[in-house]
Amino acid sequence: MTTKVKRLAVLGSTGSIGRQTLEVVRAFPGRFKVLGLAAGKNVDLLVEQVSEFQPAVVERPVAPPGKGLRTGTIERARLDAVLDGGPGNFLRQLEVTPRMDGNRFVGWQLVQLIDRTGPLVDVDVAPGDVLLAVNGQPLSRPDQLQTVWDSLRTANELDADLWRGTTKLRLSFTIEPKLDAKAP
Repeated sequence: MTTKVKRLAVLGSTGSIGRQTLEVVRAFPGRFKVLGLAAGKNVDLLVEQVSEFQPAVVERPVAPPGKGLRTGTIERARLDAVLDGGPGNFLRQLEVTPRMDGNRFVGWQLVQLIDRTGPLVDVDVAPGDVLLAVNGQPLSRPDQLQTVWDSLRTANELDADLWRGTTKLRLSFTIEPKLDAKAP
């Protein structure tokens, strides 16, 4: 007799009941599939859980607003000028380090903004923020960075997913003027 796999979303996965639930999942391999994890303050444990269970969805509390913008409009001409400079020129404006969970890459952690006049000066980013994805695409390998970079030329939006301490953060900007989706 085949047992149907139970699919779970564990809310509060880093708390005592959440940890106990995941112990049951470990004790019965093949009986459960963790589809989602949600946690509060214990980001290190959450990263370990994500690495172990590989859920499709991970949620954290939303970070309170910082000094910069989280939404707004980017002028296409200004974005094109940044893109024309290439990713290397853009990356010279900031210092980042890889955020790892053991041997698993999590994202790029901002150490500092070097250029205080560059395109990120008015955006809500702070040292310690970890960039996870841009427009839903990860940036763990150079080819992924180039793919995202190239896609921004025809994008009408720029969304960046970050972790700030124990909270999540999304920067979401509209690129104007919009490009017609039917244009070549």
